[in-house]
Amino acid sequence: MNGTFTRRIDDLGRIVIPKELRRTLRIKEGDELEILPDGDKLVLKRYSPFQDMQYASDGVAQMIRQHVGGDIFILAGDAFVSAVVKGKLTSHLTPSKELLRASSTRSAIVVSGTECPLFEGKDGDGFLALEPILVNGDLIGTVIVSKQNQFDENALGYIRFASAILGAVVGM
Repeated sequence: MNGTFTRRIDDLGRIVIPKELRRTLRIKEGDELEILPDGDKLVLKRYSPFQDMQYASDGVAQMIRQHVGGDIFILAGDAFVSAVVKGKLTSHLTPSKELLRASSTRSAIVVSGTECPLFEGKDGDGFLALEPILVNGDLIGTVIVSKQNQFDENALGYIRFASAILGAVVGM
């Protein structure tokens, strides 16, 4: 994506973000964007309801780790907002396209890590449990747990419970 784009503001103050730019940045219809002033510029930034809830999502991720084990990831939009890997909070991980596709559904699923790797460019292993985070019926994120062995019903129930807690906290 090279070059700049010029667009006129219409009489209602709207501008159109070019299709090429939306595709490259994976901005789709219905996504929320923040508009921030920066001197004489405007900055558009993807909005995440988790941005003010980092402490809560980190705490829930650690809580899941204690009760279920494995590595825990909380995904909002196309980025991890919390990650507990080998017991430690971490950041700057990029989810794979397969994981983003799988987490865009409103269904809880368990998949093989080889079918759906966690990270871009890294082969998966073990199993992933994906549980949607819903607020007022809207999908706002996904709780993802990665383990070497299969999940039992208690673990899946606890992941569902933790996802509901996050939905309630973010929805406040």
